[in-house]
Amino acid sequence: MNGERIEYYESGSLKLVSIYREGEENGLKERYWPNGQLKSEVHMKEDLPDGVLKTYFEEGQIETEINYIDGKNHGVTKIYYPDGLLESISEFVHGKLNGEVKHFYSDGTLKVKRSYVDDVAEGMAIEYHENGQKKMQVNFENGTIAGAVIEYDTSGVRLN
Repeated sequence: MNGERIEYYESGSLKLVSIYREGEENGLKERYWPNGQLKSEVHMKEDLPDGVLKTYFEEGQIETEINYIDGKNHGVTKIYYPDGLLESISEFVHGKLNGEVKHFYSDGTLKVKRSYVDDVAEGMAIEYHENGQKKMQVNFENGTIAGAVIEYDTSGVRLN
C-alpha cells in the first residue's frame, strides 16, 4: 500500500490519518477524538514510531510527550495532568529508564524522586508529603533496597 490511510467514526468525523509507503507506515500518523480534537500524533518510520509521540486529552490539552528512535523510547518522557501541570518526567535510553525520574502531585509539588540505570532502581529514592516535607527515603543498589527505609511525618520529623 502506498498513500494515505484515512478512517472515520460512524458519525463521519475524522478518526485516523496515516501515510504508507511500500506497505509500511512512513510519515505522520494522526488520531482524532470523536469531537474532532487531535488525540495523538507521531512520525512513523517502517511501522515504528520515530520522533516525538504527543497524545492529547479530549479537550485538546497535551497529555504525554514521548521520544522514540526506531520504535524505542529514547529521551525525555513527560506526562501531564489535564490542567497542564507536569505529572512525571523521566529519561530513557534505547528503551530503558536511565537517569532521574520525578513524579509530581497535581499542584506541582514534587512527590517522588528516584534514579534508574538500565531499568533498575539505583541510588537514593525519596518520597515527599504533599506539603513538600520528606515522607520516606530509601537507597537502592542494583534494584534492591540497601539499608534502612527511613520514614518522616508531615512536619519532617524522622519516625524510625
